[in-house]
Amino acid sequence: MRNRHKAQGIGELELIQGELNLLQANLRRDLAYADLRNAYGQVFASVGLDPLPEELSSDQIDDIAQALANREAEWQAGKLSVDAGLPESATP
Repeated sequence: MRNRHKAQGIGELELIQGELNLLQANLRRDLAYADLRNAYGQVFASVGLDPLPEELSSDQIDDIAQALANREAEWQAGKLSVDAGLPESATP
């Protein structure tokens, strides 16, 4: 759109309106993704799965993010056990 504006193909008002529309579309997409992730988490929470391990190596954001990613990878691989977040009372 900026190229069209520079080439005098559209006016400044149309440029601003187009950029706002793009911003709004990106916001809607991000909100939809957040809703999806929330629903995904609720599925696991409803069966009592805990996304964090019993112990973390540290309280740094990167370490917590890695622990969450590892747990999610285990769940996606079908590893739903006590060491993968399933409460002991729920295991056979």
